[in-house]
Amino acid sequence: AIKPEVVAPGVNVRSCIDQNNYANYQGTSMAGPHVSGSVLLLKEAFPNATGEEILLALYYSAIDLGVAGEDNTYGMGMIDVKAAYDSLSLTYTPTPPNQFYYDLTISEITNPKTSYICDQNITPKIILKNNGDSTITSANIEYQLNNEAIQNTSWNGTLLPGDTTAVTLPLITALTTGSYELRIKATIDTLNVECDYINNQRYQRFNIRETFGVLPYYEDFENMRIDSSEWLISNPDFKTTWDTAATGGLANSFYSAIMEMYPYGGSGQLDGLISTKISLPVEDSLFIKFDVAYQMVISVIADTLSVFVSDDCNETDSLVYKKGGSQLETLSTVTQPFVPTAPSHWRTEYIDVTNYAGKDIIITWETYNKSGNNLYVDNIWVYEGAEPVSIEDLKVEPFSIYPNPTNNLISVNLKQNQIKNSKIEIIDMLGKTLSSINVQNSITQINLEQYASGIYFIAFENEAGRKVQKIIKH
Repeated sequence: AIKPEVVAPGVNVRSCIDQNNYANYQGTSMAGPHVSGSVLLLKEAFPNATGEEILLALYYSAIDLGVAGEDNTYGMGMIDVKAAYDSLSLTYTPTPPNQFYYDLTISEITNPKTSYICDQNITPKIILKNNGDSTITSANIEYQLNNEAIQNTSWNGTLLPGDTTAVTLPLITALTTGSYELRIKATIDTLNVECDYINNQRYQRFNIRETFGVLPYYEDFENMRIDSSEWLISNPDFKTTWDTAATGGLANSFYSAIMEMYPYGGSGQLDGLISTKISLPVEDSLFIKFDVAYQMVISVIADTLSVFVSDDCNETDSLVYKKGGSQLETLSTVTQPFVPTAPSHWRTEYIDVTNYAGKDIIITWETYNKSGNNLYVDNIWVYEGAEPVSIEDLKVEPFSIYPNPTNNLISVNLKQNQIKNSKIEIIDMLGKTLSSINVQNSITQINLEQYASGIYFIAFENEAGRKVQKIIKH
C-alpha cells in the first residue's frame, strides 16, 4: 500500500543524449535504469535466485531516508546493491565472474558505408578487433543480405589483444534493388570460449537504387509515399523531414513534396530528397525542371533550397542550383504556415544538365532549415529537347488509352500512327520495362491484372519516334 517501495539515484544524473552528447537529467527516467542494473548484477551473482527474492533483497536492504521506517516519500529507502548482495549471500553461494580470455568483435562495417549504393554486386568490408587478452589466429565470418542465401568465409592471421585488422569479404550479389540489411557475424573456433557473443554481430542498412532508363522522367507526388523505393530521404536528426501534403495552384495536382520548416526550431538541419538513378542519353539538350513554392515569415529568417547532381552514386556531387531567402520566395504575403493555393504561389525552375549526357545521375533536393516557412516542390521533370508540358513527349502522333484509370483491361488506340515496326511497352514508375508488345493492329488490348495498383506508363514507339502516357491502375 506504500509507494514508492524503494528509491534510486534520480537527481543530476549524467546520461547520454542524441547521438554523441551527454547531459545531466533527473526523474524516474534516471532512477529506473539504476534499479534495472542492480537487478542484473544480482542475477549474475545469484543465477539461482528468483526475481522475487532479488527484489525483496533490494527492498529490505535499502538505506532508510526521511522519517524512520517506510514512508510515501522514500519507501524503504535508497537501494544498496552491496547490502542486497550480502543479504542474498546468506542463502546462496555467489557465482564468481566467468574468466574468459577471448573476445572478438566486429567494430565497424566499412563497405557499404553510405545510405544507398548503385550496384547489386557488393564486396563487404569489416574491421575485426580483439577485445580480449589472448591472441586470435582464426575466425569464421557469416554474412547475409536480408533473407537471401547465407555466405561463409574464413579469416586467418595474428590478431593481438587490442589490435584491429581490416577484412574484405568475397563478393555477394543482391537478388534485386530496394532496401537491404547486411548482417555480418564473426566467431572464433569452438575450442575457445568468448566472454561476449553480442558484439560479434553487426548490421548495415542501405538502399540499392533502381535505374530509370527512359526520358522523360516525371514525378508529380500524387498517390505515392515519398519514402518509397523510388525516393530516399536524408534526415540526420531523425526529426521533421520531407513528406507529401495537399496543395493547390498547379493544374491536375493535388499533392506536393513538402519540407515543413515553419515549426522546426531553426536548427540549421539539412534534409535531402534523393531521386532514383536516372540514365541520361547522349544528347545536347538535357534539363531538370521543377515547380517550387516558398514564403518567408520575416526577412531575417530564411531557408535555403539546393539541388545537387551526382554521376558516381553520391561519392561526389555538384551543386547545380541554390536559392534562399528572397531569391527563393514565390509569395511575399505572410501566411503562417504557408500552403500554396494559387498558380501565382509557384515558380518553375530550370537546370541545364547537358554536361552529364550519357551518364547515370542521382539528384538531391536539399533544404537548409532556419524555420523560415514551409517549402514545396512538385512536377519534377528530367527531359531532353523541348520543354515538356505533360507526360507525353511530342515526337509521334497522339494516341489514346481507355479506360484510364482502369481496373485491369485497357485499350490503346494508336489512331493515325504508323504501326509497322512498332511496339508498346508497359513501364513502372522507376522506368523499368515490365512488358513489351509488338503492335499488330491500330487498337491493342492489354490486360494489367498481374500488376499491382499504382501509376504506370504506356510507351508507344515506331520509326518516327516515341510517345509516353501515364495510366492509373486501381
